[in-house]
Amino acid sequence: MHEIPKVTNVTLDSTLATLRHEEEYSKKAIAELKDDNPVLYALLEIIVNSDKDPQYIKGFLLGATQFYTLISRQNVSDELERIWG
Repeated sequence: MHEIPKVTNVTLDSTLATLRHEEEYSKKAIAELKDDNPVLYALLEIIVNSDKDPQYIKGFLLGATQFYTLISRQNVSDELERIWG
């Protein structure tokens, strides 16, 4: 059974730095989510296509992609740590 990794401060800080400095960050994160996890992407599409307020949708997308990116990056970090020590 796979566990959801515990996100470290290092992963959080590097992800937030990327968010602040890369204008296309959210679009890239959504594209990555679409490729890597189509079922979760379909959930995002439901929200985007809803009659919710555009600011709500924007915030939801940002939060969802941040969460997904943090978990993905932490998985990579943990795997590299396991391999290389």
